[in-house]
Amino acid sequence: MHRITMTITLLLAVSCADAAWYQKLDGTQETISFAIPPEESYTGPNIEPGVTVPAGSYLRFGILTNGAFNGASFAGVNLAGALLGGSDATGADFSGADMWGVEMSTAVFTNANLSDTDLHESYITEADFSGADISGTDFDGITLYVGSVWTGASYNYRNEPIWASWQDSAWQTSNGIVVRTPEPSAILLALVGLTLVPNRRRRQSIEPSLR
Repeated sequence: MHRITMTITLLLAVSCADAAWYQKLDGTQETISFAIPPEESYTGPNIEPGVTVPAGSYLRFGILTNGAFNGASFAGVNLAGALLGGSDATGADFSGADMWGVEMSTAVFTNANLSDTDLHESYITEADFSGADISGTDFDGITLYVGSVWTGASYNYRNEPIWASWQDSAWQTSNGIVVRTPEPSAILLALVGLTLVPNRRRRQSIEPSLR
């Protein structure tokens, strides 16, 4: 009986040692657990500021509340149904991530990259998206949006987000959302380049005849 107890204890110790953790805002480390048993295990690195979680990693329904994720990359990661409430993801990269149904109330996404991220039916009460890149982001069905901050959030004019029904043009303007368009200088340079193309082709056609 004693040997069985020792074996179980050792197995539990090994599994705890191998389990990945995430860093909380208070500096402590907490083992990553899941609100619903995962269909696939998470095999990525410990999650802390500046870390890169490999694209395709599975954190579906992961409990990551009050996490310190500033500057981290979750690009292409499956975070559907995850609990991110109260986390700091300032400057983090979530581009192309699956964040369907994520609970992100009071989380900070200031200057984060949320381009082409699926936020369908997520919960965003009092979340901060100021300065975030929301190009192509799917906001359809997001709920409990009261108190969220959007000042300076922007998107490329060629890749408009999929808006929720309440995010009409008046709402976008009143909340300080910006449409990014090409700088006038860039347009001018492009036009100058186009005007030079015929001259270059004409010169190339004349030069062989002079040889």
